[in-house]
This record gives sequence, structure tokens and C-alpha cells, in this order.
Amino acid sequence: KSLGWEPAALPLLLTCNQVLQGLFTYPMGVLADNLGRKQILTIGFLVLIAANAVFIGSSHPLGAVVGFLIVGLHMSMTQANTKALLTEYISPTQRGTAFAVFAVFSGFALSFGNTLAGVLNDKIAGVGCFYGGAAATTAATLLLLVYFAVVGKKEQQA
Repeated sequence: KSLGWEPAALPLLLTCNQVLQGLFTYPMGVLADNLGRKQILTIGFLVLIAANAVFIGSSHPLGAVVGFLIVGLHMSMTQANTKALLTEYISPTQRGTAFAVFAVFSGFALSFGNTLAGVLNDKIAGVGCFYGGAAATTAATLLLLVYFAVVGKKEQQA
């Protein structure tokens, strides 16, 4: 609304996001198979930081479109890739349980994150959620890199 969008037009943004995600998920999967899932996942997190920066810095409706398209690219790099990485770390006999636990904790994290985003948006009108998203994604990226470094050392020792 603050950018001049009519509320009825907002689903168009989500549609653009989903179309871009649908177009790029397969190519990103192929890229992850060739370059490595860890690298694509990390780049996907950096892409989300970039999307938040676009949302923060834009005061035009076109900026919102670009931001949502970048989020679609991020989703195409991370959603299937995360599940593929999970299958690498979990034994075949425990994958069903692992996916269920992953889904439950993802749901809790999403609920908490969206609530926090709403609070931040109320505190810093219009952009608080994006500052929070950029900060959370930066922290998650750093933790991911530490995790990959620790797992990589364990894999080399084995």
C-alpha cells in the first residue's frame, strides 16, 4: 500500500514470484548437481539478502516487483536444494521421519518469523520486516557456513 499498490493487485506479485520460481527450480537443481548443493544453497541465502536490500531501498512499485522476483529466484535455489541436502545426511531408513521433523520445525520457524516480521514492520513502518529478514538471513548464512565447515572436516576425517 505504501508504494501505491491497490490491495487487490498484490496477488499479482505472488504470482510473478511463483512463476519465476517454477521456471528456475529445475535449472537450479541441475546447477546444484554440477556445482554443489552447499554452494547453491549459500548463494540462495545471499540472493535473499539482496532481495531484502531491494525492498528496503525501493520506494517505487517496480522495486516491489523486482524484490519479489529476486525472492522467487532465492526460493528456486533453496527449497528443493534443502531437501536434497537432507537426503545426503540422513540414512534411507530415517528419511520419512527426517522430512516430517523438517516440515514441523520449518512451520514453527515460519510462524515465528512472520510474527516477528509483523512486529518489526509495525516498529519501522514499511521496511522493518526487511531489515529483520536481512539480519536473520545474514546470521543464517554465517551459521550455514560454519556448519558446512564443521561437517566438511568430519567428512575428510572419515
